Amino acid sequence: MGNLIAPVLFFAAALFMHQRLEFLGLEIGLTFTYAKILPYLIELALLSWLLFGIHKVFLQKYTRMVKRIFIILILIAGAGIAFVSNPIYEGDFTHSYRTVTLSEEKAEMYNEGLTMFALPGCPYCMDQIGTFNRIYKHFPSLQLNVIITSRDSSALNTYRKELPGEVEVSFSGDLGAMDAVIGGRYPSFIYKDSPETREVFHWHSNDFGVAAIDWMIDQNKH
Repeated sequence: MGNLIAPVLFFAAALFMHQRLEFLGLEIGLTFTYAKILPYLIELALLSWLLFGIHKVFLQKYTRMVKRIFIILILIAGAGIAFVSNPIYEGDFTHSYRTVTLSEEKAEMYNEGLTMFALPGCPYCMDQIGTFNRIYKHFPSLQLNVIITSRDSSALNTYRKELPGEVEVSFSGDLGAMDAVIGGRYPSFIYKDSPETREVFHWHSNDFGVAAIDWMIDQNKH
């Protein structure tokens, strides 16, 4: 039984520290996609260690078929616990954008870089504050902007307080033009790769996963 204590404890610790392991991946220079995958790979390795211990302690006397059944059941149970503890949501890894060509006048309304359109009181918009902070921390050269869709000073102050001072937070200047780009869904994101361009890349929230962030960062490096 002593052979099982260590892998069980490490597996439980990995589940508990799942998000910290993801952030560690960013700290050591992984892309957002690989950092997102890293905790699951560690949990899989620890689950394999646990299976080895279970096989050594309990399954030696059983037939090969019984061993396979037990291993499959334990794998399913372990993977189930891992994904229930830290589920993968729709959009976590996606990168599905559409291009929008703006008029010259409308293009001047938006800054270069990544812009999030946030609705006051929208919890999903607030959830993106952590993402923006991580992008800024690891890729400060990428300009980040937040546009509040109504003149709610409380929301404006909240975003300014929670985000670095270099992130520009402002009210929308033209709601009609903005809605034509994002289609009334929040949060929405656009990326503008230069001040002069009229073509922007647009994502709805479910389309803006870690693959989209990595793509955008790569575009910004060129």
